[in-house]
Amino acid sequence: MSYFCVLQPLVAATQPPHLKAIAPYEAYTDRYRHSVYHGGIFNEGFFHQWWGHVSIETLSPSIYDYLGANEIQSRVEDLMASPEVQDSAYLHIQIKYPHKNPLMFDFLLQPLDGPYYWERFSYTMFDRIKIPTLLMARWSGWPIHLAGAFQAWEGIDAPKKMFIMETGATTGPLRPWRDHQDVLLRWYDHWLKGNDTGMMEGVPINLLIKGRNEYRDEMEWPLARTEWSKFYLRPDGLLGGAEAGPEATESFVNDPYVQQGKVAPGFIYKTPPMEEELELTGPLALYLSATIDAQDATWIVILKDEAPDGTAKVVTKGWLRASTASWMQKIHTSQALSQLRRTPARAPREIGGIRH
Repeated sequence: MSYFCVLQPLVAATQPPHLKAIAPYEAYTDRYRHSVYHGGIFNEGFFHQWWGHVSIETLSPSIYDYLGANEIQSRVEDLMASPEVQDSAYLHIQIKYPHKNPLMFDFLLQPLDGPYYWERFSYTMFDRIKIPTLLMARWSGWPIHLAGAFQAWEGIDAPKKMFIMETGATTGPLRPWRDHQDVLLRWYDHWLKGNDTGMMEGVPINLLIKGRNEYRDEMEWPLARTEWSKFYLRPDGLLGGAEAGPEATESFVNDPYVQQGKVAPGFIYKTPPMEEELELTGPLALYLSATIDAQDATWIVILKDEAPDGTAKVVTKGWLRASTASWMQKIHTSQALSQLRRTPARAPREIGGIRH
């Protein structure tokens, strides 16, 4: 999964003659939006722990292949003066000693989309992928990989199948490989050995409908029979109903230094108790109008399924950094805002099937 599967579409796009089929299992397709900067917010926690598992002492930062030494030094100085770095001993160390975590050093010096990330995108190369492709991902893989499966399904014009499911472990397939090994073997036996595995029979998409815990076949994505619904955020804490007027506003004071384990300030909106089943299977977007009294703000939106007893499960999460000025002062405001506007349109957060 992940790293090994992210590479598969990149290799397939070069069209090597002996490559007959691929099966990306958990593979983002947009390095910037799906992995490194969610909505413009740096995914620090993941790359902190990930590098601890794959550390290569001889690896050097790649940013030197894209920026000159003077520009790198200038960006380092800007970062060292930024509140994000001054308030984080960990980030300070990564910038001061680039070889400690060269990936994080690269990412911190490249806070906006650009050539560094473009070489690591596969979604811009989908038109060159002509071999059979099996796309697999977990509904709970929304932090990085889930959106890549749907983006690849939309963009690849070749024999393809898509399988969206879950694994027993929250971190993904267990090792040695035993989650969905049967599906992968059927796929490769069909295309590499010519065995009659029935892999290409029937409909192209198979989805796990969470809540019912049932698998369902589908012909397309998004589902053609989708009933697109609007739910409004209301000042009475209600999610749904009619749109509130422009005078209906709410405010809160953010705490950038909230202690670990404490709930950050924010708002909670709930639908009335459901009188019948409601299934959410498809893309989701939140349109939020807000005024902030700082240069930027990080918005984190969590959608939960709450049971009658008050327990709740996270269905999906979205992120967006709203900026009036960039934390790297030499990047023009127009660049930061235009990037911000593009992010939701290109990388919508996907919602898994769920029953209330």
